Amino acid sequence: DTFLGRIADVSGLDYTAKQISGMISLSSLSETEILSVEVTCPSPTDAKILANLIMDSAQDEIDRIGHGGYVSVIDEATTPQAPSSPNVELYIIIGVLLGVLIGVGVILIIELLDTRIKGEDDLVSRYELPILGVIPTVEPINTKGGTV
Repeated sequence: DTFLGRIADVSGLDYTAKQISGMISLSSLSETEILSVEVTCPSPTDAKILANLIMDSAQDEIDRIGHGGYVSVIDEATTPQAPSSPNVELYIIIGVLLGVLIGVGVILIIELLDTRIKGEDDLVSRYELPILGVIPTVEPINTKGGTV
């Protein structure tokens, strides 16, 4: 917290030590003494500033805490050209495809489970009885007044 508090003060940005703590990820590469710093921040410029400040201050902090090995900056942080996540276009495509598949599946299930008789063909196929007569559908005829 002390280290991140100093980073927050030196950076000149409007982030607290707790906010910076939630934005950074520190790890060693392949179990070596190489330190990897990843900063996820809404602003790419702020992420670059914070990553460089952390790497520049890491040597002094490690020496202060444990008098460990030597730390040097291998690569300076670069400003990202595109956001790392979320991939909105991919999520939209996946959402549309899943929506279509689920919609088709629901329609198929509804049709398969529908046992209503909709016409004379359904009646003949279900009960195998001859049809004696059919009541025709009568369409209303419009007159000049608009009533039948």
